[in-house]
Parts: sequence; C-alpha cells; structure tokens
Amino acid sequence: MKNLLIGIILKPRGLKGELKVKILTNKPEVFFDLEHVFLDDTKHDVVSSSIQNGFGYITLKGLNKFELVDDLRDQNVYITKDQMIIEDDEVLVTDLIGFAVVDTLGKVLGTLRAIENYGAGEILVVNDELNIPYEDDFIMETNMTEKKIVVKTSKPVRRLSAKTTQK
Repeated sequence: MKNLLIGIILKPRGLKGELKVKILTNKPEVFFDLEHVFLDDTKHDVVSSSIQNGFGYITLKGLNKFELVDDLRDQNVYITKDQMIIEDDEVLVTDLIGFAVVDTLGKVLGTLRAIENYGAGEILVVNDELNIPYEDDFIMETNMTEKKIVVKTSKPVRRLSAKTTQK
C-alpha cells in the first residue's frame, strides 16, 4: 500500500520533542487522530497530534527531547491510505495516476503520470509533456470504472510563423 504525504517537518517546538509540521493535505483533520506516521520509510507511533494556527504538531513515541528530533527537519510525513478520511463522493489523487486521458471526441491524449500543484491549482501531467489544469472548465468527467479522465477539447490553433525581411 502506497503511503500518502500529509506534511513536512519544519522544526521542533519546545524542549520535549514536539514537531511543527507544514500541512500538505487538503484534509488537515487527519492530524487529530494520528496513531502512527512514517518519516520517509521509518514508522513512528504518535503520542499526540494537533493543529494550531494552520500547522500540524506531532509528538513521536521515544523522541521526547529536542536533541532527538532536531535532525528530523525537512523530512516528509506520510500516513497509510487507511488512515485518510475519505467521503463516499471523494477520490484520492493517487488513485487517478495511470488513468487514460481522452478528449471529448474520444481521442486518447495519453496516460496521467502525476498531479502537480505549484500554488495556483492542480495540474494534470499527461505523458510528462502535456499539462492540463485540473479544474471544472477543463475536466468533463472522471470515470473510475473505465479508469479514464475526459478533458474538454478546443479548436486547434495553428501557430503562424512571422515572415522577416532584411533591409
């Protein structure tokens, strides 16, 4: 089972090993009931977890001193898929990877390789060369049964080359 990235450790807070975490999930409430997390590939039991001022805070079992957690800065915090809170009408982004991406005419554009977010919104990366905004204006259908995403097509635009003259 693939683990889900929920945050990145920013720094320790206080002297008792509590870690301040930048939340990287749109489901921050997952921080309220954490039993364990993975820091990179190492599993850690969680003693306490909370959210304050938009940041997650976790304390890990056996790491109850500043000196024991100071070197954990910049490590990714993961959970297992079964720990994520998912509503019936929701889907995890990771479940869409590998879906066929087709236009409204049925033409296969490629395979979804990744979904990136650079701050302005999510972008579908198709075959590492085509980027499509993951917004209602562009996405017509996400079919979980057929494992495909239908995207809106537009009339092709021909690239005109400008003629240059030398004087």
